[in-house]
Amino acid sequence: MNTTHFLLLLLTIGMLSSCTRKAAVTKSKNATTEEIKQQKSTPEYAPDGTLHGLVMIALDRMPCHGTCPWDRVVFYEDGAVYYTGHKYVDKIGDFKAKTPLETTQNLATQAKKIGFFQMENQYPVDPAQKVADFPMTRISIRKGNLNKTITIQNDFPQELANLVKDIVAATEKLHFQKINKAPESVEAPNNDHGTLILTIKRTPCYGSCPWYEASFYDNGTILYKGEKYVDHIGSFTLQTKPEIVRALTNKAQKIGFFKMEANYPVNPAHKVTDLPTTTIMVKNGRTGKTITMQNEIPPVLIEYTKEIEGTLMRLDYPEKK
Repeated sequence: MNTTHFLLLLLTIGMLSSCTRKAAVTKSKNATTEEIKQQKSTPEYAPDGTLHGLVMIALDRMPCHGTCPWDRVVFYEDGAVYYTGHKYVDKIGDFKAKTPLETTQNLATQAKKIGFFQMENQYPVDPAQKVADFPMTRISIRKGNLNKTITIQNDFPQELANLVKDIVAATEKLHFQKINKAPESVEAPNNDHGTLILTIKRTPCYGSCPWYEASFYDNGTILYKGEKYVDHIGSFTLQTKPEIVRALTNKAQKIGFFKMEANYPVNPAHKVTDLPTTTIMVKNGRTGKTITMQNEIPPVLIEYTKEIEGTLMRLDYPEKK
Protein backbone atom coordinates (compact mmCIF):
# COMPACT_ATOMS: atom_id res chain seq x y z
CA MET A 1 0.00 0.00 0.00
CA ASN A 2 1.32 3.45 -0.86
CA THR A 3 1.37 4.76 2.69
CA THR A 4 3.71 7.65 1.89
CA HIS A 5 1.32 8.89 -0.76
CA PHE A 6 -1.61 8.71 1.64
CA LEU A 7 0.16 10.36 4.56
CA LEU A 8 1.40 13.16 2.32
CA LEU A 9 -2.16 13.68 1.17
CA LEU A 10 -3.41 13.89 4.74
CA LEU A 11 -0.56 16.23 5.64
CA THR A 12 -1.51 18.50 2.75
CA ILE A 13 -5.13 18.49 3.85
CA GLY A 14 -4.05 19.23 7.41
CA MET A 15 -2.28 22.38 6.21
CA LEU A 16 -5.57 23.78 4.94
CA SER A 17 -7.46 25.42 7.78
CA SER A 18 -10.82 24.50 6.28
CA CYS A 19 -10.11 20.79 6.00
CA THR A 20 -9.51 19.58 9.53
CA ARG A 21 -10.84 20.92 12.76
CA LYS A 22 -11.13 20.10 16.43
CA ALA A 23 -13.59 17.27 16.96
CA ALA A 24 -16.97 18.24 18.30
CA VAL A 25 -17.77 15.21 20.43
CA THR A 26 -21.52 15.64 20.52
CA LYS A 27 -24.32 13.41 19.38
CA SER A 28 -24.58 13.28 15.62
CA LYS A 29 -27.64 14.90 14.12
CA ASN A 30 -27.77 12.00 11.68
CA ALA A 31 -27.75 9.05 14.09
CA THR A 32 -28.17 8.75 17.84
CA THR A 33 -26.12 6.27 19.85
CA GLU A 34 -29.23 4.14 20.28
CA GLU A 35 -29.75 4.05 16.52
CA ILE A 36 -26.12 3.09 16.01
CA LYS A 37 -26.53 0.14 18.37
CA GLN A 38 -29.48 -1.13 16.37
CA GLN A 39 -27.65 -1.23 13.04
CA LYS A 40 -27.65 -4.70 11.51
CA SER A 41 -24.64 -6.84 12.39
CA THR A 42 -24.16 -9.28 9.53
CA PRO A 43 -20.95 -11.16 8.70
CA GLU A 44 -19.79 -10.50 5.15
CA TYR A 45 -17.76 -12.64 2.80
CA ALA A 46 -14.05 -11.97 2.42
CA PRO A 47 -12.59 -11.60 -1.09
CA ASP A 48 -11.72 -15.32 -1.15
CA GLY A 49 -15.32 -16.29 -0.37
CA THR A 50 -14.72 -17.29 3.26
CA LEU A 51 -16.49 -16.02 6.38
CA HIS A 52 -14.52 -14.67 9.35
CA GLY A 53 -17.34 -13.32 11.46
CA LEU A 54 -18.15 -9.65 11.87
CA VAL A 55 -16.16 -6.82 10.34
CA MET A 56 -14.58 -4.84 13.18
CA ILE A 57 -12.73 -2.19 11.16
CA ALA A 58 -12.95 -1.26 7.49
CA LEU A 59 -11.13 1.52 5.68
CA ASP A 60 -12.06 2.43 2.11
CA ARG A 61 -10.07 5.00 0.17
CA MET A 62 -12.05 6.08 -2.87
CA PRO A 63 -10.80 7.05 -6.34
CA CYS A 64 -10.50 10.71 -7.33
CA HIS A 65 -9.90 12.61 -10.56
CA GLY A 66 -6.14 12.15 -10.19
CA THR A 67 -3.83 9.44 -8.79
CA CYS A 68 -5.26 9.04 -5.30
CA PRO A 69 -4.78 5.61 -3.67
CA TRP A 70 -7.84 3.42 -4.22
CA ASP A 71 -8.01 0.46 -1.87
CA ARG A 72 -9.84 -1.25 0.98
CA VAL A 73 -8.67 -3.00 4.15
CA VAL A 74 -10.92 -5.01 6.47
CA PHE A 75 -10.15 -6.32 9.98
CA TYR A 76 -12.38 -9.22 11.08
CA GLU A 77 -13.24 -10.29 14.61
CA ASP A 78 -11.15 -13.48 14.35
CA GLY A 79 -7.95 -11.57 13.48
CA ALA A 80 -8.16 -12.06 9.72
CA VAL A 81 -7.25 -9.00 7.65
CA TYR A 82 -8.05 -8.64 3.96
CA TYR A 83 -6.66 -5.98 1.65
CA THR A 84 -7.81 -5.12 -1.86
CA GLY A 85 -5.72 -2.73 -3.93
CA HIS A 86 -7.50 -1.27 -6.94
CA LYS A 87 -5.24 1.47 -8.31
CA TYR A 88 -2.33 3.78 -7.43
CA VAL A 89 -1.15 1.54 -4.58
CA ASP A 90 1.82 -0.80 -4.20
CA LYS A 91 -0.27 -3.99 -4.08
CA ILE A 92 -2.89 -4.53 -6.77
CA GLY A 93 -5.35 -7.35 -6.19
CA ASP A 94 -6.61 -9.24 -3.14
CA PHE A 95 -4.40 -10.15 -0.17
CA LYS A 96 -4.90 -11.66 3.28
CA ALA A 97 -3.00 -11.62 6.56
CA LYS A 98 -3.44 -12.34 10.26
CA THR A 99 -3.10 -9.89 13.12
CA PRO A 100 -3.32 -10.25 16.91
CA LEU A 101 -6.82 -9.52 18.18
CA GLU A 102 -5.26 -6.89 20.42
CA THR A 103 -4.35 -4.78 17.38
CA THR A 104 -7.94 -4.60 16.19
CA GLN A 105 -9.25 -4.01 19.71
CA ASN A 106 -6.79 -1.17 20.31
CA LEU A 107 -7.86 0.61 17.14
CA ALA A 108 -11.53 0.26 18.08
CA THR A 109 -10.78 1.53 21.59
CA GLN A 110 -8.95 4.51 20.13
CA ALA A 111 -12.00 5.27 17.99
CA LYS A 112 -14.25 5.22 21.05
CA LYS A 113 -11.90 7.50 23.00
CA ILE A 114 -12.00 10.20 20.32
CA GLY A 115 -15.79 10.11 20.26
CA PHE A 116 -16.05 8.36 16.90
CA PHE A 117 -19.53 7.01 17.61
CA GLN A 118 -20.86 10.47 18.49
CA MET A 119 -19.37 12.25 15.46
CA GLU A 120 -21.28 13.22 12.33
CA ASN A 121 -21.84 10.56 9.65
CA GLN A 122 -20.03 12.61 7.03
CA TYR A 123 -17.58 15.48 6.72
CA PRO A 124 -18.04 18.14 5.63
CA VAL A 125 -21.46 18.19 7.30
CA ASP A 126 -22.67 20.77 4.78
CA PRO A 127 -22.48 19.24 1.25
CA ALA A 128 -21.94 22.74 -0.15
CA GLN A 129 -18.53 22.79 1.56
CA LYS A 130 -17.18 19.76 -0.28
CA VAL A 131 -13.94 20.19 -2.20
CA ALA A 132 -14.35 18.37 -5.52
CA ASP A 133 -10.67 17.52 -6.00
CA PHE A 134 -10.28 15.79 -2.63
CA PRO A 135 -10.80 12.01 -2.45
CA MET A 136 -13.24 10.43 -0.03
CA THR A 137 -12.35 7.99 2.74
CA ARG A 138 -14.88 5.78 4.50
CA ILE A 139 -14.14 4.45 8.02
CA SER A 140 -16.28 1.76 9.67
CA ILE A 141 -15.70 0.79 13.31
CA ARG A 142 -17.41 -1.77 15.55
CA LYS A 143 -16.87 -1.66 19.32
CA GLY A 144 -19.11 -3.84 21.43
CA ASN A 145 -22.69 -3.05 20.44
CA LEU A 146 -21.65 0.15 18.69
CA ASN A 147 -21.26 0.15 14.92
CA LYS A 148 -20.76 3.28 12.84
CA THR A 149 -19.48 4.42 9.45
CA ILE A 150 -18.13 7.90 8.74
CA THR A 151 -17.28 9.26 5.30
CA ILE A 152 -14.75 12.09 5.17
CA GLN A 153 -13.56 14.36 2.41
CA ASN A 154 -12.59 17.71 3.90
CA ASP A 155 -13.33 19.83 6.99
CA PHE A 156 -13.09 16.77 9.23
CA PRO A 157 -11.72 16.50 12.79
CA GLN A 158 -7.97 16.01 13.12
CA GLU A 159 -8.71 13.04 15.39
CA LEU A 160 -10.21 11.23 12.40
CA ALA A 161 -7.12 11.94 10.31
CA ASN A 162 -4.98 10.45 13.08
CA LEU A 163 -7.22 7.38 13.29
CA VAL A 164 -6.88 6.78 9.55
CA LYS A 165 -3.10 7.08 9.82
CA ASP A 166 -3.04 4.52 12.63
CA ILE A 167 -5.19 2.05 10.65
CA VAL A 168 -2.88 2.45 7.65
CA ALA A 169 0.19 2.00 9.88
CA ALA A 170 -1.27 -1.18 11.43
CA THR A 171 -1.96 -2.51 7.95
CA GLU A 172 1.59 -1.76 6.77
CA LYS A 173 3.06 -3.92 9.55
CA LEU A 174 1.30 -7.07 8.34
CA HIS A 175 2.75 -9.74 6.08
CA PHE A 176 0.20 -10.23 3.33
CA GLN A 177 -0.19 -13.23 1.06
CA LYS A 178 -1.79 -12.81 -2.33
CA ILE A 179 -5.09 -14.61 -2.75
CA ASN A 180 -4.82 -16.89 -5.77
CA LYS A 181 -8.19 -16.95 -7.42
CA ALA A 182 -9.49 -17.76 -10.86
CA PRO A 183 -9.11 -14.73 -13.14
CA GLU A 184 -12.06 -12.43 -12.65
CA SER A 185 -10.89 -8.96 -13.53
CA VAL A 186 -12.63 -7.39 -16.49
CA GLU A 187 -9.19 -6.88 -17.99
CA ALA A 188 -7.87 -10.40 -17.39
CA PRO A 189 -7.84 -12.74 -20.40
CA ASN A 190 -8.84 -16.37 -19.94
CA ASN A 191 -8.65 -18.81 -22.85
CA ASP A 192 -11.22 -21.11 -21.24
CA HIS A 193 -13.78 -18.34 -21.44
CA GLY A 194 -13.28 -17.49 -25.10
CA THR A 195 -12.78 -13.90 -26.23
CA LEU A 196 -13.62 -10.97 -23.98
CA ILE A 197 -16.03 -8.72 -25.90
CA LEU A 198 -17.84 -6.59 -23.30
CA THR A 199 -17.23 -5.33 -19.78
CA ILE A 200 -19.15 -3.10 -17.40
CA LYS A 201 -17.77 -1.67 -14.17
CA ARG A 202 -19.50 0.56 -11.63
CA THR A 203 -17.41 2.27 -8.96
CA PRO A 204 -18.42 3.27 -5.41
CA CYS A 205 -19.85 6.67 -4.57
CA TYR A 206 -20.50 8.80 -1.48
CA GLY A 207 -23.55 6.73 -0.56
CA SER A 208 -24.87 3.24 -1.30
CA CYS A 209 -24.37 3.02 -5.06
CA PRO A 210 -24.01 -0.47 -6.61
CA TRP A 211 -20.34 -1.44 -6.85
CA TYR A 212 -19.53 -4.33 -9.17
CA GLU A 213 -17.87 -5.42 -12.41
CA ALA A 214 -18.75 -7.99 -15.05
CA SER A 215 -16.94 -9.46 -18.06
CA PHE A 216 -18.82 -10.97 -21.01
CA TYR A 217 -17.13 -13.54 -23.28
CA ASP A 218 -18.18 -14.60 -26.76
CA ASN A 219 -18.97 -18.18 -25.67
CA GLY A 220 -21.58 -16.92 -23.18
CA THR A 221 -19.38 -17.03 -20.07
CA ILE A 222 -19.81 -14.08 -17.72
CA LEU A 223 -17.44 -13.33 -14.83
CA TYR A 224 -19.17 -11.24 -12.19
CA LYS A 225 -17.73 -9.67 -9.04
CA GLY A 226 -20.08 -7.89 -6.65
CA GLU A 227 -18.33 -5.65 -4.14
CA LYS A 228 -21.06 -3.80 -2.26
CA TYR A 229 -24.68 -2.64 -2.41
CA VAL A 230 -25.66 -5.33 -4.92
CA ASP A 231 -27.77 -8.47 -4.55
CA HIS A 232 -24.85 -10.84 -5.10
CA ILE A 233 -21.62 -10.23 -3.17
CA GLY A 234 -18.50 -12.13 -4.22
CA SER A 235 -17.14 -13.65 -7.42
CA PHE A 236 -19.25 -15.76 -9.75
CA THR A 237 -18.70 -17.58 -13.04
CA LEU A 238 -22.01 -17.49 -14.87
CA GLN A 239 -23.32 -18.70 -18.21
CA THR A 240 -25.77 -17.38 -20.78
CA LYS A 241 -26.39 -18.02 -24.46
CA PRO A 242 -23.60 -16.72 -26.75
CA GLU A 243 -26.20 -15.01 -28.93
CA ILE A 244 -27.35 -12.93 -25.95
CA VAL A 245 -23.83 -11.57 -25.48
CA ARG A 246 -23.46 -11.00 -29.21
CA ALA A 247 -26.78 -9.12 -29.26
CA LEU A 248 -25.35 -6.69 -26.70
CA THR A 249 -22.30 -5.91 -28.84
CA ASN A 250 -24.47 -5.60 -31.95
CA LYS A 251 -26.68 -3.15 -30.05
CA ALA A 252 -23.59 -1.06 -29.29
CA GLN A 253 -22.90 -0.83 -33.02
CA LYS A 254 -26.51 0.12 -33.69
CA ILE A 255 -26.61 3.01 -31.20
CA GLY A 256 -23.31 4.46 -32.42
CA PHE A 257 -21.32 3.46 -29.32
CA PHE A 258 -18.01 3.43 -31.20
CA LYS A 259 -18.49 7.02 -32.38
CA MET A 260 -19.43 8.47 -29.00
CA GLU A 261 -17.15 10.46 -26.72
CA ALA A 262 -14.77 8.51 -24.47
CA ASN A 263 -15.93 10.39 -21.37
CA TYR A 264 -19.17 11.91 -20.09
CA PRO A 265 -19.34 14.66 -19.14
CA VAL A 266 -17.12 15.76 -22.02
CA ASN A 267 -16.02 18.77 -19.98
CA PRO A 268 -14.26 17.52 -16.77
CA ALA A 269 -15.37 20.71 -15.00
CA HIS A 270 -18.94 19.44 -15.15
CA LYS A 271 -18.24 16.32 -13.11
CA VAL A 272 -20.28 15.86 -9.94
CA THR A 273 -18.18 14.45 -7.09
CA ASP A 274 -21.00 12.54 -5.41
CA LEU A 275 -22.00 10.58 -8.51
CA PRO A 276 -20.61 7.09 -9.25
CA THR A 277 -18.74 6.23 -12.44
CA THR A 278 -19.74 3.55 -14.93
CA THR A 279 -17.25 2.24 -17.50
CA ILE A 280 -18.30 0.10 -20.46
CA MET A 281 -15.93 -1.55 -22.93
CA VAL A 282 -17.22 -3.16 -26.12
CA LYS A 283 -15.42 -5.07 -28.87
CA ASN A 284 -17.20 -5.84 -32.12
CA GLY A 285 -14.89 -7.51 -34.60
CA ARG A 286 -11.82 -5.31 -34.94
CA THR A 287 -13.58 -2.33 -33.42
CA GLY A 288 -13.20 -1.64 -29.72
CA LYS A 289 -14.02 1.29 -27.47
CA THR A 290 -14.24 2.18 -23.78
CA ILE A 291 -16.58 4.86 -22.44
CA THR A 292 -16.50 6.20 -18.89
CA MET A 293 -19.58 8.08 -17.76
CA GLN A 294 -20.74 9.94 -14.70
CA ASN A 295 -23.28 12.59 -15.71
CA GLU A 296 -24.49 14.43 -18.84
CA ILE A 297 -24.82 11.00 -20.47
CA PRO A 298 -26.69 10.54 -23.78
CA PRO A 299 -30.09 8.89 -23.10
CA VAL A 300 -29.33 6.12 -25.59
CA LEU A 301 -26.22 5.22 -23.57
CA ILE A 302 -28.22 5.15 -20.34
CA GLU A 303 -30.68 2.74 -21.95
CA TYR A 304 -27.81 0.58 -23.21
CA THR A 305 -26.41 0.39 -19.67
CA LYS A 306 -29.81 -0.70 -18.37
CA GLU A 307 -29.94 -3.42 -21.04
CA ILE A 308 -26.56 -4.81 -19.95
CA GLU A 309 -27.62 -4.75 -16.30
CA GLY A 310 -30.92 -6.39 -17.21
CA THR A 311 -28.96 -9.29 -18.70
CA LEU A 312 -27.01 -9.62 -15.44
CA MET A 313 -30.19 -9.58 -13.37
CA ARG A 314 -31.70 -12.47 -15.33
CA LEU A 315 -28.76 -14.83 -14.70
CA ASP A 316 -28.81 -17.72 -12.22
CA TYR A 317 -26.40 -16.99 -9.36
CA PRO A 318 -25.27 -19.93 -7.20
CA GLU A 319 -25.69 -19.32 -3.49
CA LYS A 320 -22.53 -18.71 -1.46
CA LYS A 321 -21.90 -21.38 1.17
